[in-house]
Amino acid sequence: MIELPQEYRDLLEEQIDEYLDDDSRSDDAATMVQDLVELLQRVADESEVEVQGGDIVAYMENEGDLEDGLFDLLLEELEDEDLEDFSGGDLITLIEKIVEIEWNDGDEESFGVEELDEDLGFDGTVIDDLDEDF
Repeated sequence: MIELPQEYRDLLEEQIDEYLDDDSRSDDAATMVQDLVELLQRVADESEVEVQGGDIVAYMENEGDLEDGLFDLLLEELEDEDLEDFSGGDLITLIEKIVEIEWNDGDEESFGVEELDEDLGFDGTVIDDLDEDF
């Protein structure tokens, strides 16, 4: 399982939707998959996603233990599909299925319950004081 930032997923979905809405794009599955693979890297660079080696596609292939390259696996899935029916979310779901990605929200990680308790200095004295008043 690969963990990537939710921000990357959100921006990627937006960029894929824009790509799919472009009337000048090719309806050829191989061209679309090539554009999608390039978009994965470009959006990772824009989102400042840091992965080993700096290449998000190579990272997905290595960490996801893919037998074939991501391009080949996506092409295999999309060759016989009507590409007009896909959305950015559909394509990301397909990538998630192939690579097994878990999206995490950096804000949630940096402000977990334990950290909030420590940051707020919660020690229970307020509750104890309230109990005495009743």
